[in-house]
Amino acid sequence: MEFPDSYFEDEVREGFYISSLMKRAWAAQMEVLEIFQGICHKHNIRYFAEWGTLLGAVRHGGRIPWDDDIDLCMLRADYDRFRSVADQELSNGCWFMDYRWSDDFDHPIGRIINSQVLVLEGEMLEKYHGFPYVAGLDIYCLDELPSDPEEEEEYFELVRYLYTLINEIRLDKEGVLQADPAELENHIQHAEKLCGITFDRGRPIKQQLYALLEKKVAPRYAGTGAGEVTNLALWRRNREYRFPRESYEEGVAVPYEDTEIVVPVGYGDLLRKKYGAGWMNPIRTGSAHEYPSYAEQQKFLEEESAGQLFEYRFSQKEMEETEMARLPKETLQAKIMGFLPLFHEAHEEVRSFIRKGAVDQVPGILGECQNVAIEIGTLIEEERGEGTDTVGVLEKYCETIFLLHQNVQEQPQDTDTDHSLEELLGELSVFEECLSGSAEKELKAREEIVFVPYKPSLWGAMESVWQAATADKDISVVVIPAPYYYKDHYGRVRSEEPHYETGYPENVAITSYEEYNFENHHPDKIVIQCPYDEYNYGMTIHPFFYARNLKKYTEKLVYIPPFVMDEIGPEDDRAKEMLKSFCNMPGVVHADTVVVQSEQMKEVYVELLTEFAGEDTRAIWEKKILGLGSPLYDMEYKEYWR
Repeated sequence: MEFPDSYFEDEVREGFYISSLMKRAWAAQMEVLEIFQGICHKHNIRYFAEWGTLLGAVRHGGRIPWDDDIDLCMLRADYDRFRSVADQELSNGCWFMDYRWSDDFDHPIGRIINSQVLVLEGEMLEKYHGFPYVAGLDIYCLDELPSDPEEEEEYFELVRYLYTLINEIRLDKEGVLQADPAELENHIQHAEKLCGITFDRGRPIKQQLYALLEKKVAPRYAGTGAGEVTNLALWRRNREYRFPRESYEEGVAVPYEDTEIVVPVGYGDLLRKKYGAGWMNPIRTGSAHEYPSYAEQQKFLEEESAGQLFEYRFSQKEMEETEMARLPKETLQAKIMGFLPLFHEAHEEVRSFIRKGAVDQVPGILGECQNVAIEIGTLIEEERGEGTDTVGVLEKYCETIFLLHQNVQEQPQDTDTDHSLEELLGELSVFEECLSGSAEKELKAREEIVFVPYKPSLWGAMESVWQAATADKDISVVVIPAPYYYKDHYGRVRSEEPHYETGYPENVAITSYEEYNFENHHPDKIVIQCPYDEYNYGMTIHPFFYARNLKKYTEKLVYIPPFVMDEIGPEDDRAKEMLKSFCNMPGVVHADTVVVQSEQMKEVYVELLTEFAGEDTRAIWEKKILGLGSPLYDMEYKEYWR
């Protein structure tokens, strides 16, 4: 499947933040889904979206933003047919897993996976869009229930007993059985009597129980004209988990992300039964597994890589070093005034050499003075534009230097030449006074703020702050879009040429990053909106615009997040988990001030950052993070950084 580079960028859908790594997980799962759908189409096998996949397809037209897996279901006959061809058809790199897969497979479902190991390099990593973990989908099998209530009661007790026995056979990490062996043996013998079979004690009993359920118990009422179907593993926990068989007689293809997926024709009744009458109302809490689904693999890789995994790691030392690397701010006025002693010294040398008759030394000094004056004028025009009084003083000075140089070249002197020299030498003193006065009056320090967006689509997250700063006559405002790169499946930048977007509103004056000298300007504040630096699976900002680098060139680095999301409550674990990929980032760590959308969001940031960096850092986050609102919805300007 083809996905544009932009697909793998972080985004907010329906108020929920989705990380770039989750986007890669979705893309990898979609690849497995496409393989699965191809097999079903080839062999005319029916399948249906199930659980969150069904709900997402119907309610969202694609993924539920906080869902992290793909669930499907099949009626028993279709499931058996699929399993019979799966091993052969999945020879292109995927595997079908169920209880037969291994002795420790402990799930009452079928599963298709794209790899048996972590996907870290080669064609597999490219095929599955840079997602480094095992990806796949789950298949729930639906079996028919008996129509007779008495038969159902007996059937229910049998199913419940067998699944309870399966759960009793638990091993610890060392492979030691946790149940009492004698008691367990009694239960096994009772199961043998109930089903009229004998288990092989030389083989894993759990896998034999799964086989018993699938081959003898589950199909017991197949083809009997039963009106309801269920997944037995779920039914034994909830007798009401049962659905009209007719709901699964036909399927209808509906949009799902950039493809389609089949949902049962009776999906409305099914969703009401599964999620209640309010199934159209999104709820983010609750999960049948750890979220995200790749969390355990991620933890394993982190441990095995000894901390070298491509993830940002907090370092107090890095924070301190970044702070120490800050360059001292020197105002334009201070720079100009710093040249005055040099001019004075050079002028005294010129007078001395002329009076001594050593005029051959004078042209070189005058040339240096003129070069310095031109350099100062250029510096002023870069920062303040053309037409300033100070530049006028410098231009007049250069004229004086030129005339003085001509007069010196006319030696030996006559009376008129001596008189002209004295007048010109006097002009040097006048110049020093004029430059000092002009710089004092005209080049008085003016606050300068640089805004660094990187995509026009995210400009709204700083626009109202920019508007207010622009309206303030005491603030000089510069907007410098940062170039950025998309990453390939290996985490490398796709092209040496960055993306540089300039499609901002017409009233926004854009300054190219190639034209602005951050070191010379040393703006009072730099406002950024990309928190990731290089630590994002989808993109990276240009290295110069990494937060730890920009901090060198400003008195205050301000970070305003480009997204607004739903407020995150104490029980919203999924939102918190995803937010780690947005919150625990260099832009937040290195910024002097972080402006988030609310006090409630500030609390979440502080909680996550403290967990990320250690309890001893809590005071840092409490101080720097301000819950003052986002420009995206709070258009009233607030002086966030004062």
